[in-house]
Amino acid sequence: MKCYHFILSFLCSYIIYAFAPVTERNTVKNVTEFEAILQHVQSYDNIVLANGICMDAELLFEAHVATEKTITLTFEKREKAILSGVSNLNITGDLLIVRGLAFKNVHTTTYSIISFIKSRKLMTNNSHLTECVIDNFNNPERQVQDYLISIYGKNNRIDHNHITEKKNLDVTMIFGLVTKENKGTTWYSKVDNTIALNFGNSVIYTSKNSMIDNYKLFIESSVFKDIIIYHFFDVLRVSKSTFSDTISIQNSNFKNITGSIVAMDKETDDIGAYNIEHFSLKKKSFNDLQGAALTFYRGDKDESAFGPFLEVQHTVFEHVGYGSKNKYDATLPSYGVQEIDIKNNIFKDRKAIKVHLVFGEPIFKILNTALSNSEKLIVTGKQKYWVENQWQLAPKFSDDNNYFLTVDSPLKEKSADGEYLGLIHN
Repeated sequence: MKCYHFILSFLCSYIIYAFAPVTERNTVKNVTEFEAILQHVQSYDNIVLANGICMDAELLFEAHVATEKTITLTFEKREKAILSGVSNLNITGDLLIVRGLAFKNVHTTTYSIISFIKSRKLMTNNSHLTECVIDNFNNPERQVQDYLISIYGKNNRIDHNHITEKKNLDVTMIFGLVTKENKGTTWYSKVDNTIALNFGNSVIYTSKNSMIDNYKLFIESSVFKDIIIYHFFDVLRVSKSTFSDTISIQNSNFKNITGSIVAMDKETDDIGAYNIEHFSLKKKSFNDLQGAALTFYRGDKDESAFGPFLEVQHTVFEHVGYGSKNKYDATLPSYGVQEIDIKNNIFKDRKAIKVHLVFGEPIFKILNTALSNSEKLIVTGKQKYWVENQWQLAPKFSDDNNYFLTVDSPLKEKSADGEYLGLIHN
């Protein structure tokens, strides 16, 4: 790797010093120094990447520490410590934190820029990737299928990152389990991330036939925008034979995307299989989506299955579903979902909600909904459903970017919980 470096009382102070964990700040300038530091790093230590443009750096951040004690890989100065060229980071172990690293004008000879797996038996658990930047992933071979981030293991968190200018084929992040040793609650969380990509076919993708055990996925306070180059670009696409206990998307915005937000329609063999048990959308906005916002499929007539469950609350849909590649010709198409609860939402300039109810005792409720220049609800199947309080009213938004209603909006205090329809403040 080549680097180019451009008032408390005395007693209280003593007590704080005596009981606070000792943190070493180990600054490294190259791979050799980084590997040497890892040999004797202790819990609570920081490994600091020195300022400079570090070319062709392949870092293996592997450490195993005691419970609730972490080791952090971080930067000397924000956006001054940069990894470039043929560079990548492998995070392996437990309780590891990677904070503030910047990858710019980078590509990799491995399958991803940042990975949470070393081998099938050495994955990453209880770790945290935060405040990092991946800017201009520029593999010379654009048709090579590479990932920016590969997420394996349990209880890992990804938040406050900025990912932009991805130009190669395939997905941005792949998410999966591959061994029973890593069974249990595995979740991926995006908090205050910004995603703006130029190429690929989905942002997040579950690895094929890899979910030996169920997983959970949480997306929060994120912005996905201008995902438009590929003809049909989904934000989250699941593989066949994968199953999630819970997927929750909250306080997030999706704008100008050619495909769907969530595509869960792979189990079409009509044998009773489906991809998710509980799906929750709360306090979100969708704007200019060419595909359906969500797609769900559960086939067969097996009355013993109680799921899946879909919940949509306090969400705004504007200009959704009008793309020529939207095979469902709908905003929210679902087939065989057993319980659907849609309430306190605003639909503006969008295609229809299409629901097909199958055997069993499905429960479908759509309550307290504003429709503005939108197609009517389409329900097929002989089962009962409930529709209450629909208003053909144009919403008044305080800002086209945040979709909060104005104080004089006719939709204020129309929701079932006494709040405004659509987005509400936390």
